Amino acid sequence: ELGHSVSKAVITVPAFFSEIQRESTRQAGELAGLDVVRIINEPTAAALTYEPHPSDVERLLVYDLGGGTFDVALIKIKDGEMKVLDHEGDNFLGGADFDNLIIEKLIIPYLNKNFKFNDLENEMKSRTGKLNKLYFRLLKLAEDAKITLSSRTSAEIEVRDITDDNGEEIDISIDITRSEFEGVIKEYIDKTLDMIKKILVRNSLKPSD
Repeated sequence: ELGHSVSKAVITVPAFFSEIQRESTRQAGELAGLDVVRIINEPTAAALTYEPHPSDVERLLVYDLGGGTFDVALIKIKDGEMKVLDHEGDNFLGGADFDNLIIEKLIIPYLNKNFKFNDLENEMKSRTGKLNKLYFRLLKLAEDAKITLSSRTSAEIEVRDITDDNGEEIDISIDITRSEFEGVIKEYIDKTLDMIKKILVRNSLKPSD
């Protein structure tokens, strides 16, 4: 992608990663043929892009909600150097969960209400379920809808080429509103906010700090 060969790399990982996970990441980089110069925390990498640093800023709180992990880190800046003072996180909370929630809380209930299915969720999520391929197709459409909802108040998800248990063919578009989406992810977002509060309390800080 860079137009030339790459031999060395700095690889970023969630601050909440264990030493075993960090070492596994290093090994993966080496197996890919890279000289892994350093493994650094993703919040530190994010803070490095925060330029220019105001001279009166000594602490940054980095909120990093990724595709599969969440980190909130308290970072200290002094004499041009950065150090992670404290962090909280969840290695199993991220945007992929939001995609799944769109299907689980919005799409499946809609299909169950308007069509005949005996065990729709299991047929979609089970590895041997007859609608397993539909589930993975919907995950991609849910991600697209999530992105659309960042700039618009509604998005459509098309469900087609399947039949319900009565043999009725399904070829529809389901509207998802931003408020519906925010409603289903609220519990997860609240969880990230609780982690922010933990760090602030633990370090005797206020948001204004």
